[in-house]
Formats: sequence, structure tokens, C-alpha cells
Amino acid sequence: MLYVSTSRKPTQQTRILAKWLSRLFGGEYENRGKRSVAEIAARMREKGFARAVFVYEKHGNPHSLNFLDAEEGWLYPEVLISGFDVPRNDGQRLGVVGSASAEDENGRKMLKLIGFERNWSEGLKMVLSSKEISFIGQSGKSVFSIRIKGFNEGGPVES
Repeated sequence: MLYVSTSRKPTQQTRILAKWLSRLFGGEYENRGKRSVAEIAARMREKGFARAVFVYEKHGNPHSLNFLDAEEGWLYPEVLISGFDVPRNDGQRLGVVGSASAEDENGRKMLKLIGFERNWSEGLKMVLSSKEISFIGQSGKSVFSIRIKGFNEGGPVES
């Protein structure tokens, strides 16, 4: 489970991505507003979460995913994103991620950042690679995806 938050004044697109991430990971979303990262981290720990992801933006669009661990602080690399595809509402309710796999070294890095540990037969399957994070439904089709632009080993830039 991930605690999900945003940059200080997120646009609608950034809030949409953050809310979807919280649903898919069975976590909780909190709009950051004027709170500091330290305040969000404290709330994350109070609610029993060990890890958070912050969705930062650039020029009004979601730009990066930055992971924060309650014990270790910021985790690297920062995942730079170029966009995401919202699922079409076909009446089917999406569940949470039940299993995950990595297709390459960067996929394995992201899997570690997310802190994913469970491996259920039910739920969505998350597939991570250098190019994309895909969430696959029971039908075998992608129901949600985040396009990856690259990785920044230097860490988050506060926005």
C-alpha cells in the first residue's frame, strides 16, 4: 500500500493521476496543499503507511513520481513520466494490484521503489519496464498505463 500525495498546487491532471495510483495500490490519497513534505510524512506514518509517492508536475502536467520511505527518506531514482492513459469506463470495477513483474532492470528498480510485496492470483497485474508501468486486467488487456520518459538518479526537485 502506498500513501499518495502531490506537489503544492496540483492541476486537475496531476490530481487524477494521484487518485488513480491510490486506488490501484489500495492506498490513500491526500492533496498536499500548504503542508510540507515532513507533515505529509508524519501523517503517512500516523496512518500506518511505510512508503509514499509524490506526483510532481512541470508546466501543469504530471512530470515525476518521487518515493519517500518512512525510515530511509527519499528513494532514488526519481521516475520521470511523459503521460498516462485513464481507463475508459466500461462498467467494470477495477480492483487493486495483486501481482507484479518487472521486464528489465529499470522495472526492477521501480518495483523496489514501490515496495510491492504481495503476489495474489486475484487483482490487477502490474508490469514495469523502462518505457511504461502497465496495469493489466483479468482479460489480459491494459486498463491503465503510465508512460516513462526516464529516470533521475539525483532525486526530487521540490515544486
